[in-house]
Amino acid sequence: MSKLNKLVTAIGVAIAFAAVSSAGAAEFPAGSKMAELAKAGKIKVGVQTQYPLIGMKTLSGYEGFDVDIARLLAAKLGIKNENIEFVPVTTPTREPFLEQQKVDMVIAAYSITPNREKVIDFAGPYLPSPSGVMVKKGNPLGIKSMDDLIGKKLCGPSGSNQESFISAHFPEVRKTMVLFDSSAKCAQAVINGQADASTTEVAILAALAKQNEGQLQVLGINYDMSLYGIGLTKTEDKTFCKWINKTLVELEKDGSWAKAYNETIGTVVPGGAPKPPEVGGSCPG
Repeated sequence: MSKLNKLVTAIGVAIAFAAVSSAGAAEFPAGSKMAELAKAGKIKVGVQTQYPLIGMKTLSGYEGFDVDIARLLAAKLGIKNENIEFVPVTTPTREPFLEQQKVDMVIAAYSITPNREKVIDFAGPYLPSPSGVMVKKGNPLGIKSMDDLIGKKLCGPSGSNQESFISAHFPEVRKTMVLFDSSAKCAQAVINGQADASTTEVAILAALAKQNEGQLQVLGINYDMSLYGIGLTKTEDKTFCKWINKTLVELEKDGSWAKAYNETIGTVVPGGAPKPPEVGGSCPG
């Protein structure tokens, strides 16, 4: 092959590679959040760090169902796993991080509530999970219902859906409720005797009970129903929100959603992967 032919071939390969590399960005509307992220090739995602099988920081990195969902969404934007910056959040810091645009989205066991939707947008929901109650192994206090928690120290995450629901529906229980900034701390409070029981979504409780096997157990007390959504900075333009909803539907149809669930939460919550909830959130339609 002549030097000229080699040069032409090399240029052709370079152009083809560039076209493939930019294909992800080209399919998004100009000026959209998706195009911005695809062009940058990186994304910041707020996640929990102390929820086993949901959002957990380990020596090898981040793992859990929420982390897997973040990676699946990032892949649809053409962003590689190594270019996802996971930003630790707690229950009280999720809205501030979005309002201050410290993250592009929050996927952190984030229940959709009317109060939260006043300050942020939600895409999804992507997971249903009722709230439940966890106690020391053997249930030494014999707790069988929410009424049995009256006068007891029930630990819950500050600013959580559970705190709001219990305040409205079980005010006597709320009077002696103990609040921490994470469900993991509540689990430790039960183990250490600082609390008599803890509450959050059943998926989180089951994961924490598995992590502390032999010390905790989840009771068959379910109340309310949380729908986890993907938190976004509130905007008039819902294009990004609608794109996430569309992508979540695709992930359900191609089996990616169920695979992520079965490899994480599904290992401790019996019954197999639930049917994902119908998407809508802050951008229905």
